[in-house]
Amino acid sequence: MLKFLDGFAAALMSIITIVLIPLNLLGGIVSGIWLCILGDWGAVGWGLLLMIGGPFILSFPLMLGIGFALPGVNLMEKGKTLLASPFLFLSVSVTYVVIVLWGMLTFEFILGYESYNNLFPLLVWSYGVATAPWAYMASKETQNEYSGLAAFFTQAGFIGVILAYGLFDASIENCAYILIGVLLVGLIIQGLMVIEQTKRQRRYGI
Repeated sequence: MLKFLDGFAAALMSIITIVLIPLNLLGGIVSGIWLCILGDWGAVGWGLLLMIGGPFILSFPLMLGIGFALPGVNLMEKGKTLLASPFLFLSVSVTYVVIVLWGMLTFEFILGYESYNNLFPLLVWSYGVATAPWAYMASKETQNEYSGLAAFFTQAGFIGVILAYGLFDASIENCAYILIGVLLVGLIIQGLMVIEQTKRQRRYGI
């Protein structure tokens, strides 16, 4: 089961990464310069502060997940998988709830600088503000595949958000639903992977 989930997640990530690579490498730089040329210094300044300070700010609510993970792991070690599963799932869920709140709050904040001629660079800039902290934290936890998975689904979800808002004039509420929908896929995959890996570690004593 774990091998199948790993393979499915890897295949999905490989496909979507084709789109994410150029956006992650160039999107922030190009959109930031574009906004500076347009004189939108507020969006650029606040965006940079949020990208830099994001990992520190987010570390506090993410600590809540540890509170659920500890009893879950203890129960798994005692062989009580059924009782442990809700705790482990809640631990993973905390991360995704924080992702949604951070993403939509920063998205709405950055869009507060929208004017008649800056929507496209502002949307790309908002993508960077929403996803950069998660990408940074994942890069610092290279041995933790779950951090990378959460960062990936955050980026994929926000692609949907900026496309929906920019192309279809979706409301903030509907954009949030899109992000939640994509993240739910990641949450389910990650939750199953956590349970399967914990069971395997207990079975083989690793």
